[in-house]
Amino acid sequence: MEQLTPEFVAARRFDRSIRPRAPRRQAEKEPSFRSDGDCVLETQPPSPLIALRVTLELMWTSLTLQLPVRDLAESQRYFREVLGFEVAWTRGDHFSAVQAGKTEIFLCQAEQVPSATICVLVDDAESLFAVYRERGARIVETLATKPWGVREFTVEDPNGHLFRIGHSIR
Repeated sequence: MEQLTPEFVAARRFDRSIRPRAPRRQAEKEPSFRSDGDCVLETQPPSPLIALRVTLELMWTSLTLQLPVRDLAESQRYFREVLGFEVAWTRGDHFSAVQAGKTEIFLCQAEQVPSATICVLVDDAESLFAVYRERGARIVETLATKPWGVREFTVEDPNGHLFRIGHSIR
C-alpha cells in the first residue's frame, strides 16, 4: 500500500522524473480515501483526480497576483506610500511589480479595470490597520472580529480593488 502523503510529494517535488508507482490493477478494488483527504492507493492505478492532485502539488510553487490598473504610476505610488510596498521592477509604461517581503503583485495598465477582492493574511492586523489609517488608506470596512475567526479590515485602492487584511484569532 503506497500513500500520497505530503512527505511523499515533497520528497519528489524537485525531481519531475519521479512519479508515484501504481500497484497492479485488480478490477474489484477501488482506491480508498481517508477522512483527512489523503488518498491511500491499494491495488489500482491512481484515478485522474489523484494524478491531477499529485501533479499540481509538484508543479505549483508560488502564486503572483496580477491586477489591472488605470494609471500605473498612480498605482505604484499608492502601493509604495500607503501600503508600504517597494517597486520591484517596471517594464515600459504599462507593466510593473510591487513587492513587500515575499509578496509580489504585478500591475498591468489597462483600459478596462474590473475590481478584485484579495484576502491577505498578516501577523498583526491591528498594527497594520493603524499604519494604513495614518497613511490615508481608504478604509471601507473598519477593523473587526469576524465570526469565521479572523480579525480583519478592508482597504480599497484607487482602482477599486479591495484588500481584506486580517489575522487568525484561533
